[in-house]
Amino acid sequence: MAKFLYRYLVFNLAFILAALGLGYITGAIPGFFPAHALIGVLSSLSSILNLTIVMFYFISTGSIVKNAAIDKLVDSEDYYRTKKFKASLFPWIMISIISFLSAPVLGAAYDTGKASLWLHHMGAWEALIVLGITARLSKKLLDENKDIIARAIEAVNADVDKRRALANDKRRDSQTTQ
Repeated sequence: MAKFLYRYLVFNLAFILAALGLGYITGAIPGFFPAHALIGVLSSLSSILNLTIVMFYFISTGSIVKNAAIDKLVDSEDYYRTKKFKASLFPWIMISIISFLSAPVLGAAYDTGKASLWLHHMGAWEALIVLGITARLSKKLLDENKDIIARAIEAVNADVDKRRALANDKRRDSQTTQ
């Protein structure tokens, strides 16, 4: 899952670059405006979806590690590391989401004559740059989180197997005594 999320972030970087390129082509060849508008909105929506999934991935994996730490199945340091991951990544995710919300709005404002073109340009470039920073940080944290979640899932599975074995032993003991 972590690999998919990172690849989806890289895809969105390429997607927003395509929207930017079409925007500059539209300045020279006005017939490209519909493609620019469509690609721009779709790249923004795709990026917001991706960033939201990344955020909830860290929330859900952090919850698994927290529960495993409460049950003393993993070291509590793993849980604190997942909290640090969220604390360092979530502000960047939120800035990225806001950037991807503002870029199409500024484009529409320019198209209707309510804002300057440079505002739309700055919003789009800011979205690209912030997504690049978020993607780079996400890659590092997804890789670190992958090891932590693997340990937690392995520990939880071992605990479940142990509890099942105990339950089966009790069931067998109660059947033999009857």
